[in-house]
Amino acid sequence: MTLANAMILLDQTAVPLALPNIMQDFGVGSQQVQWILNASLPPLAGLLVLGGRLGDMFGRRRVFIIGASVFMGASAIGALAPVFGVLLACRTLQGAGEALILPNTVAIVSAAFPDEERRPGARTHGRRRRRRRSIRTHHWRGPDRSLELAGDPPAGLHPGRDHRSRDTAGSAD
Repeated sequence: MTLANAMILLDQTAVPLALPNIMQDFGVGSQQVQWILNASLPPLAGLLVLGGRLGDMFGRRRVFIIGASVFMGASAIGALAPVFGVLLACRTLQGAGEALILPNTVAIVSAAFPDEERRPGARTHGRRRRRRRSIRTHHWRGPDRSLELAGDPPAGLHPGRDHRSRDTAGSAD
């Protein structure tokens, strides 16, 4: 599963580096080659929820393996693509394969740990978040020392000072 996620990450980050070579090899312009970057994104975004649902219906492992096979097959054919249209179609298929891989890797990893093992970490994370939030919101009401630790507040919001704008504070009108 980690290898499949690494393949997706590598695919999404390495393709932009290959664009100049793709332009040269296929004789296409910069506007056409942008489709190579974007071709995998609509199927990925559009089929992501469906990929998770298919995993629920037919088995996460089975859908994961199908997605990985689609992705790897499209990558191999795309690497040998004789024309630009074939490469573009392969990028689209890669996006569909990614949409089957990603939600099922998350589900498989989540299912690997019993509920009791997952929840303590979530509770601890929630406590930390609440503690940070309370410190963040409380420091405005705390003593001036807490302001030294947290940095200066925005102009006009310093405790113990007039909260009106600096322009109108102390005006004779």
